[in-house]
Amino acid sequence: MPRTIHRADIAAIIAVVLYVGSFLVLSRIGIREAQKYDSHGYYFIEPTNTSRDHIHISLYVFFWPLVQIDRYINGGYGPATPPLREMN
Repeated sequence: MPRTIHRADIAAIIAVVLYVGSFLVLSRIGIREAQKYDSHGYYFIEPTNTSRDHIHISLYVFFWPLVQIDRYINGGYGPATPPLREMN
């Protein structure tokens, strides 16, 4: 009996493609920037202030499974830790 594709299946496929695709775009841009400065870590977005630091960390947590797979396959580059700000 042939299986029909339901809307939920299509939505799940689109979500996975967007998840992996956005990771690949953001990480490859970050890796290119890191290579310019001979850095071993990259940023998903440039941490120019504390709110962007939080966004970078949130993206790191969101993409954590893909980061681990990417580091296992490609080795080397991984997300960098944002700079410390307002140290007391």
